Amino acid sequence: MFKKVFAVAAISGFLVLGGSLAASAATNDYPSEVSCTISPATLEVGDVATVSCTGMVAGATFTITVTGPGVQQGDLASIVHAATTGSASTDVVANASGAAAASFTARAAGTFSFAVTDEDGNVVGTATEVAVPEAGTAGGGATELPVTGGGISMAAVWIGVGALALGGGAVGVATVRRRQHS
Repeated sequence: MFKKVFAVAAISGFLVLGGSLAASAATNDYPSEVSCTISPATLEVGDVATVSCTGMVAGATFTITVTGPGVQQGDLASIVHAATTGSASTDVVANASGAAAASFTARAAGTFSFAVTDEDGNVVGTATEVAVPEAGTAGGGATELPVTGGGISMAAVWIGVGALALGGGAVGVATVRRRQHS
C-alpha cells in the first residue's frame, strides 16, 4: 500500500517539478547588459519621446511594444487620444553596435510601459514613462530596468497548472481506491 502512495507522490512531484528542469536548461543568447531608457526624462502630453535600447544582438529584429492610455494597435509613432488603455508595436533592427530606438508621441496623460522582445517573444528590455498634462508639473521619468529573466509564456503557466491538477487528481484517485479496498 505504501509503495502505491509513494509511486503516486513521486509521479505527481515529477509532473509538477519536471517542467522547471527543462526551463532551466534553455539558453539565452542575449547579454545581461541589455538596457532601455526613454528620453526626455520628463514628458508632457504632445511631446515626442524616444525609447533607446542598447546591448542587443547586432542585426537581430526586435519588437518594441508600448501600452498606455490612448494607445492603439499599429500606431507607435503617433499615439492617438482615447479613454482606454491600449497597446501598439513596431519592429526595429539592432544596428552594428547592438542599439535600436523608436519614437512615440504621448497624446494622453498617464503611465506608458514599454517592452522590447526578441524574435522568439522573449522580453529583453523594459522601461516606463509618465506623461503629464501640458500645464502640469508632476514629474515623469525614464527608468532603466535590468533583464530579470521573468519572460515566461502563458502556455508554460497553463501546462504547470495542468500538471498540478493531474497530480492532485492522481492523489485523489489513489485515496478513493485505498478507501474502497480497506
